[in-house]
This record gives sequence, C-alpha cells and structure tokens, in this order.
Amino acid sequence: VIAGLILIPPFQAQGAAVAAVIGDTVLCGAVYVAIRGGKTGDWLPAEGVLRIAGAAVPAVAAGLIPGLPSVVRAVLVAGVFVAVAALLRAIPSELTDALSTAVRRLPIISLR
Repeated sequence: VIAGLILIPPFQAQGAAVAAVIGDTVLCGAVYVAIRGGKTGDWLPAEGVLRIAGAAVPAVAAGLIPGLPSVVRAVLVAGVFVAVAALLRAIPSELTDALSTAVRRLPIISLR
C-alpha cells in the first residue's frame, strides 16, 4: 500500500505495476517466513536464490530495451531468463528430467 501511495501519483499505471511487484515480493517473503515459523531444518538455500536472481537481472535488462513491441519484449524476457537460468544451473533437475522425458515422448515427424 505504501509503495502504491508513493509510486502511483507520479507514475500512474507504471507506478501501480511496480508497486504491485513490490507488494507481491513482500507478501512472498512474509508467507515464507510464516510457513517456516518455528520449524527447524534448512531454509531456502541462498545459493539457489542467488542463481535465480542472477538469471533475473539480464532478463530485466532485456525488458528495459526501448521501442520493442510488448509481445516481443515478453518473449525476449522469458527466453533470456530461461537461458541464463539454465546456464547457471538454477533449474531444478526434477524439472529438466521431466522436460527431457516429455520431449522424448513426442512423435517424430518425418518429412519424407
């Protein structure tokens, strides 16, 4: 709410969008801490968080390229994020294994 009060008057819709992202980030952090509560054990490993953040930075930079149509910008940001996340090994092995299995099950199309 505070981010909205600060950002919406001068930046209107863009300020509202940024305020929403800030609010969602704070909410995610609060839910994570609440769920973890008094439980012992491992928290979210910092290494994984840093890898995801490392993949997000170039994706955000790609999204800030001026003059791109919205659809192109969205595809570019998603592609950059996935590519950098893969390079940084930030994608869980369960996901890559499931994707590999799904791709192997695709029927091969012959052009003959």
